[in-house]
Amino acid sequence: MTDPSPQRDIAWYAELLDRTAAAAQSDFELALNVRLELGFGLRADLPDDTSNELRAVVWVFSYVVDLTGKHARLVSRDNLGGEFHPPQIRDVPEDVRSVWRQLLEMVEAPAVKARLAHAVFQCGGSAGRDAAVIAIDSYIESAALWQHRSDGLDDLSAASRIARIIGEDTKAAQALELLLDISESALDENPSMAGLVLRPIAYATDEPLCPGRVDALLERAAIELPDARDRDQALELMQTRCGDEECRSALWDRRVGVYIDAADQSTDSAIMQMVLRRDALRTAETSGRRDLYKRAAAALQS
Repeated sequence: MTDPSPQRDIAWYAELLDRTAAAAQSDFELALNVRLELGFGLRADLPDDTSNELRAVVWVFSYVVDLTGKHARLVSRDNLGGEFHPPQIRDVPEDVRSVWRQLLEMVEAPAVKARLAHAVFQCGGSAGRDAAVIAIDSYIESAALWQHRSDGLDDLSAASRIARIIGEDTKAAQALELLLDISESALDENPSMAGLVLRPIAYATDEPLCPGRVDALLERAAIELPDARDRDQALELMQTRCGDEECRSALWDRRVGVYIDAADQSTDSAIMQMVLRRDALRTAETSGRRDLYKRAAAALQS
């Protein structure tokens, strides 16, 4: 397949991107619909004679945001036999990068601006810092628009990470506060949505600008989340915030107690109660404290 309309200019592609973004409910839906609008399936390769404009549009939404480590990078989805699809950002030709820069000046949809600005920032060069600021603001704006709140978490995480990389501490703190707002709202609305509660908290606690209010949210999560393993995860995150051994030791008591109490209060089968007590024993063993191990072992034997 070749570009069906080689005469289409950059303005046409900018309009298509804004229109597609307005109808998309998730980041994945946006990326998929862009390709479908242009006549390509999710995994279809672009022919060699594809125009730079079409190649730029398809490629920029074929990357995924990698937040591992301390970075926020656009990375290729596929690595087949050592060949990346699309190519890694550092290998993208200048003709395609130029289209990204031109589109960034024309599009309006926050999700589109965020992705294009992120790509331009990662390309480096004199436009890098300005593009990073656009990416941060656009990610923050787009996070509030997605129907899927998990996409909002990803956007805010990317925004805070890019902001910290370029030294925009105020914007980084703003993104982290908004992340914790999602966690707090999930706790208020439906504590069984443990992922929406714990994911933003876990991300925030790993950041140097983590807001102090995270401690109160962690305490709520450790009490209000219905599943014992989720409450234990909240307590484990609290341990990362401890400044001394006394604090960590007290939380080991609580972590073991979470499973023992859950087993004692459970109305499920004896097998499920035993599973919870085994979790208590494993946690006690990890703590390295003999007194906790004895307590958990006694609960299991009972």
